[in-house]
Amino acid sequence: MPNTPPPLELSTTLSLRSGDQSWGTERRMNLLAAIGTEGSISAAARKVGLSYKAAWDAVDLMNGLAGDLLVERVTAASAAAAHT
Repeated sequence: MPNTPPPLELSTTLSLRSGDQSWGTERRMNLLAAIGTEGSISAAARKVGLSYKAAWDAVDLMNGLAGDLLVERVTAASAAAAHT
């Protein structure tokens, strides 16, 4: 019986660029999704394996390149004040 090769698989990677800045890497898209599901940047950063600072640096870069806020910075104090 001849060896049957494994089936072919197709895989792709999507990256969004603006000029020479790559801001839409898979990891950054995962970070944005995690911010939506986790509700906080620190939890999202842990989920995707980034430090808190690296996550905010990525968000700041993406916000700047997108021309609009993708993630809005809200502190615990301002969130508490909004609910009183």
